[in-house]
Formats: sequence, C-alpha cells, structure tokens
Amino acid sequence: MVTKQPEVTERTRQRMEDAFWQLYEKEPIEKITIKQVTDLAGYNRATFYLYYQNLYDLRGQIEDSLLEEREHFVDAHFTDQTPLETLRNETKAFLTHTQADAKYFKVLLGPHGDPAFVSRMNDFAKDTIRLYLASTPTGQSLSPTHLDYLTEFYAAGKLGIVRKWLDAPNQLPIDNLVDLLVRILTAL
Repeated sequence: MVTKQPEVTERTRQRMEDAFWQLYEKEPIEKITIKQVTDLAGYNRATFYLYYQNLYDLRGQIEDSLLEEREHFVDAHFTDQTPLETLRNETKAFLTHTQADAKYFKVLLGPHGDPAFVSRMNDFAKDTIRLYLASTPTGQSLSPTHLDYLTEFYAAGKLGIVRKWLDAPNQLPIDNLVDLLVRILTAL
C-alpha cells in the first residue's frame, strides 16, 4: 500500500471505492471489470493494483471497514449493562450506523450482495442475542445446542427485518424498529 502522501492515498482509494460502488449498485460483481472502475474513477489499472488485488479485495475492504466500525463502537459503549439493555442499545447503535451507510448495506445484503458478508452480519448479531437468551429462564433451561439453534433463528430474523427496513420506501423510525426487534426477542 502507498503511504507517502496519506491525503492523496485516501482520496485515490475513496474515488476507486465510489466508482466501484456506482457499478456494483447496478450489477453483480462478476459483471464489473477493473477497467470500468478505473475509467470511472479517472485512474489507470496500475493505480488500482497499488491498493487492491482484485474487485473482491476492494469489496472486502469496504465490508471490513463497515463491520469494524460497528464492532469498535459496540465494544466501547456497551460493557456494563444488563443483557436486555445491551440488546436494546447495541441494536439501536447498529441500526443508526447501518442507516448512515444504507447505500452499502442495501447492496451487500441484497440479491447481488456478498453471502460471506451476510454471514458475518449474522454472526455480529448472534453475540448479543445469545447473551440475552442465556439470561432468560427459557434460555437457561436449554441445552447449548438448542440455545445455538434459537440464537441462529433470532439472528436470521433480525437480519431479515433489517433488510426489509433498508428497502422500505418509508422506513420505520429507528426507535420503533428497535422496540419491534426487542419485543419479538423478549416474547420468548
């Protein structure tokens, strides 16, 4: 990676990412070429290869950035709360960040998105859900295997609701969506 001029490097990377994203919003990654990205960004292929191995690497770096940002925020803010408070507050923070980056999440979680990213999102949701479920009488009565299945069920449902919310022309306010997700999970 080039680091001699951090401002130029960051601007170049951002232009490449933006160009890629303009194309990726319209078609699957398999139909996008590096030439299309570099032409749209105003660079040549050699510049692309200074920063990325291929288009999958570029997409992966965007995905990593989106998830790492959320993980750091959650780790820094929600350590001394009850499992239910943690669930509610982490969900609200996650949805707030997701809404801010909705253009990325709509594509990555959509039909032309990355299945590995969907799996990572699901895993991200599972930790808080498992913590909450394990604190409930029902969760405490389950075997570890059954708790795994229940956690998977709720995490997949949460992700499905987030997908619907991102695609909705009139999104529910975040607080309403958090209340709905918590109500579903606490109905156990």
